[in-house]
Amino acid sequence: NFQKHKHLEQSLGSNAKRDALNNLLIHNRDLAQFLKGVINKTTIRNQTTHRDLESFMNALPYNNLGYTDVGFMSDLIFEKDDGKQTLMIEQKFRRIPPNVVE
Repeated sequence: NFQKHKHLEQSLGSNAKRDALNNLLIHNRDLAQFLKGVINKTTIRNQTTHRDLESFMNALPYNNLGYTDVGFMSDLIFEKDDGKQTLMIEQKFRRIPPNVVE
């Protein structure tokens, strides 16, 4: 599981930055572009809609500047227990979902 987290962090590259507490953060615009790039390179391209992307991004908590914690996002993506995923989403305070850049 650690390898998956590290791979995600490396894949984000310069799109992500560290905050004062050394948390890795990514802006919602950069995240949307990254996810679209990943989707376009994989076989799920024809199965993923714009609404799917917006729904996933809505599940993430954002700070006032539009950044989200890559660690939380990674935990959410790689969690295998559906019940734990649901709890992670429900327990986080969420603002209005960010607009995905077309």
